[in-house]
Amino acid sequence: MAARRINPSAPDDSMMLRKPLGTTPHEGGTLMKKGDPYHAVLHRWIADGSKLDLQTPRVASLEISPRNPVVQSTDARQQVRIVATYANGDIRDVTREAFISSGNTEIATAKTGGLLQAVRRGEAPVLARFEGAYAATTLTVMGDRSGYEQAEVDTWGRIDELVAQKWNRMKIIPSDVANDATFLRRVHLDLTGLPPTSQAVREFLADETPSKLKRQAVIDRLIGNEDFVEYWTNKWADLLQVNRKFLGVEGTKLYRDWIRKAVEENRPYDEFAYQILTASGSNQTNPAASYYKVLRTPEDTMENTTHLFLGIRFNCNKCHDHPFERWTQDQYYELAAYFAKVDRKKDPDSGNRKIGGTAVEGATPLFEIIADSADSEVQHARTGEDVVPSFPYELAGNTATEADQQTRNASSDGQTLVSKSDDAPTRREELANWMTDPTNPYFARSYVNRIWGYMTGVGLIEPIDDIRAGNPPTNPQLLDYLTDEFIGSNFDTRHLMRLIVSSRTYQLSVESNQWNEDDHLNYSHATPRRLPAEVIFDAVHSLTGATSQIPGMPAGTRAAAATDSGVALTDGFLANLGRPVRETACECERGTDLQLGPVMALISGPTIGNAISDPKNELEKIVAENSTDEAVTEEIFLRALGRYPSDKERAAFATIHSQIAGDHETLVQRLADAEAAWAERFPKLEVSRKEMLAKLAKDIDARRAAIADERAKMEAERQKKIDEATQKLADQEAKLPELVNAFLKEKRADTEWHPLTPTGLSATNQATLAVQPDRSVLASGKQGNGSYIVDFETNLTGITGFRVEALTDPSLPQNGPGRAGNFVVTEITVRAGSAAAGSDEADTKPKDLPKIKIARASADFLQNGFKIESTFDGNAGNQSAWAVSGANGHEHWATFQFAKPIDSEGKTRLRFELAQNHNAKDHQLGRFRISVTTDSGEIPLGLSETFAAAERTPADQRGEALSKAIDQYVSTLNPVLKSARDGLNQAKRPLPEDEQIVALQKRLKRFEAETPIDPSLVELRANVERSKSQLGSIRLTAAEDLVWALVNSPAFLFNH
Repeated sequence: MAARRINPSAPDDSMMLRKPLGTTPHEGGTLMKKGDPYHAVLHRWIADGSKLDLQTPRVASLEISPRNPVVQSTDARQQVRIVATYANGDIRDVTREAFISSGNTEIATAKTGGLLQAVRRGEAPVLARFEGAYAATTLTVMGDRSGYEQAEVDTWGRIDELVAQKWNRMKIIPSDVANDATFLRRVHLDLTGLPPTSQAVREFLADETPSKLKRQAVIDRLIGNEDFVEYWTNKWADLLQVNRKFLGVEGTKLYRDWIRKAVEENRPYDEFAYQILTASGSNQTNPAASYYKVLRTPEDTMENTTHLFLGIRFNCNKCHDHPFERWTQDQYYELAAYFAKVDRKKDPDSGNRKIGGTAVEGATPLFEIIADSADSEVQHARTGEDVVPSFPYELAGNTATEADQQTRNASSDGQTLVSKSDDAPTRREELANWMTDPTNPYFARSYVNRIWGYMTGVGLIEPIDDIRAGNPPTNPQLLDYLTDEFIGSNFDTRHLMRLIVSSRTYQLSVESNQWNEDDHLNYSHATPRRLPAEVIFDAVHSLTGATSQIPGMPAGTRAAAATDSGVALTDGFLANLGRPVRETACECERGTDLQLGPVMALISGPTIGNAISDPKNELEKIVAENSTDEAVTEEIFLRALGRYPSDKERAAFATIHSQIAGDHETLVQRLADAEAAWAERFPKLEVSRKEMLAKLAKDIDARRAAIADERAKMEAERQKKIDEATQKLADQEAKLPELVNAFLKEKRADTEWHPLTPTGLSATNQATLAVQPDRSVLASGKQGNGSYIVDFETNLTGITGFRVEALTDPSLPQNGPGRAGNFVVTEITVRAGSAAAGSDEADTKPKDLPKIKIARASADFLQNGFKIESTFDGNAGNQSAWAVSGANGHEHWATFQFAKPIDSEGKTRLRFELAQNHNAKDHQLGRFRISVTTDSGEIPLGLSETFAAAERTPADQRGEALSKAIDQYVSTLNPVLKSARDGLNQAKRPLPEDEQIVALQKRLKRFEAETPIDPSLVELRANVERSKSQLGSIRLTAAEDLVWALVNSPAFLFNH
């Protein structure tokens, strides 16, 4: 087989040559021709024996030249050269061997041999790959710029200078600065997620302070205010996946509150990230630890962490080295190993409260304690060996630029940092120190890119959470500057935001000109952005003054303040408009398009309709307080769009009155025509209906007569079967005494059972437990999931097993034995120790006594699909353990044998915990008794205490109550008697109705009711009544119509 692939004696016959030459068919097609350089190299290597030289120097770095080339024509070509530098210092031109690709094939394409072909004006990132090394550059296609003259552009700071340099390079003339109204709405929406109030717009536009100064004052007022805190808390709640699916309702509230506090106090970003990455303890008391409750494996945690805090997508190198980046599979597992020691244990405060739970994944406690105490290690998928943690690159450089350059040139050898503290750091602390280090070229840089993208709509790197060699920044100098500013400010997010929104670049108009209309990367004009789902919801309620009603939240709560993604509107408004589900940290979770679903949610959904028609909203107040239509129009426009209406828009609103009156007259006429038509149609329809009724009644009578003889015969056969089944049951019931004696004899066992008297009783579900004279326990009061906890002390030692009897009681539904007739015991836990003075367990709390292992069990009866073994499998939430549906109203019992006898000195202390956590929350034991045995050998099922007494007593001396109980039990469970009863019930079933008669009767019933009014007429009547109401308050109706129109307009839905 090997000779087929590689044949040194006849290289031309090698499959390794024949397939790429196309002489042997394969899916890869023809890749070379005979005599090509590649063919010659491969042929020579095979002929020389196909030797593998592991000492061959590896490629250390790659360089592409020219750097950032510019071509003038859209049909031009650009040759690039790729030079590889090897670890031993050798340098070689590898242009022909390197893989070269374009990151934007609409701008330029890459051909073999390093030739780039321009397609149209723009910028295309170009990535070169060779033997695990990478280099990137950007090809600029200038296109026809005839008539361009560089313009002098005003700059307000370093951001504007760096952006202007790129404009000059690209021959772009920027748009003018946006007007004051546009700026005010834009900055309010970007910083707080709310539009400015009408009063704020009026005051800002009337302020005669120089525009730049008053804009700065607005920025300073907005950054850090309550609305700002709420909005950015919501953003981080998205990224950190604050989702009740992972954390429960209580957990999400605590996590969000922790995030909110961090945003409110402007916690430095590196400190914020460090606290999350190193969080330990219960996520109830330290909510930052919820990060490790959401992410439950080292691999998932590493992928999420690198994506969220570094903007790197490490998931692509899990199964193999990254095909387009420098990251390797080894680095994937080495980095994941920093999370290998994370341990999750139940917080006792969780009680029995669980989150989730499916057939695939088990439920988790509501709260968990996070620690670095696990013994596990990450195993490499390729080698199967434990992986030693190591960082994928070294940290060096004092600026973002230097650090980034160091990363580009770094080898794949990892680095493990030494802790800054004297204490030995945990792996997570090592990782957090490395990740948040100011010289880490990705940490600050990725967050700066996010914030820039949030504020401008277009990241310096797009997508904003995907930093890689083949996706370089469009303005690297600007990204470096902002990163250095961010780090220099001690990772002050507000400083970064203020820097961006104070720039002239941020404040440019969306209006474009001849020289920037095709620019989408260089910020020469603002980019319109569709408002996020929560912002649209909040803006609508701000406009109308309606009080928001979000299920599960206090009235008036902003959508941006909802505690988690599980808080949803009944019509799916937020989900339809792209609110993220918070199941990943990817920015791609949030949708910003306007497809049919979101459009319909806006136009016809109840969320918008209810806000506009809410009688308690402020539209009626606006109409009442503004006596003229012009004033009403002005107030609504200021609220909705943050600007005054134009003369054309004012005139359009003035015509709405006449339109409403005209529409009403048209509607009234339509109703009159429909009423007349219905008055003519209705009598005819009634005649037809009554004729059909008579026909159907006649058809039914005829059918009954036709099948009368056959039905009589069938009834006689049915009665015969009833008689036979009745006799069969009577014959079997006559044998009941024999069946009872046989049952008692068969189940009799010599096991000596000792019923115990409880010394302590409690119930976690707050039920009342009371000891009865026969040492049983009766439950009453509250019901619900929980555990019965029963304590005992006994002089018995060497206890080998126990019996639980579920007993009947007249106080229980169906006589018990459960509090719903049935019961479900999901888990039984036994703890035991010595009660002798001086023993190790004498002073131990019962809950801390050693747990006793149960080896086997058996039960007298089990509900179909249930297993008694599930009561000691360690899963207190098991849904199919011990239950008795199908035999309610009788006592039942189960015996359990310990793996080894309980070894104790003197008295024995016992604690039984009977967990009852079935989804049917009222299925608990109603009355029960616990006995123990010291017998050796295998413990049989035997009989209950009651039936054992019956077995020891002659039948004529048992008494009526005891005899009745044993007779009913045997009668219910004996398979022969059960079969006879089932046979009688089956025989008694009435004959099935004739199918034709059933169909005729259904039709008859339909025609018995009077002909219903035409639905279109009903709707028309309702519309006329509504129109009359609107006509009575025509100015309010006109205002509502105007709000509808504005809310569904791009001017409202987009941030311009």
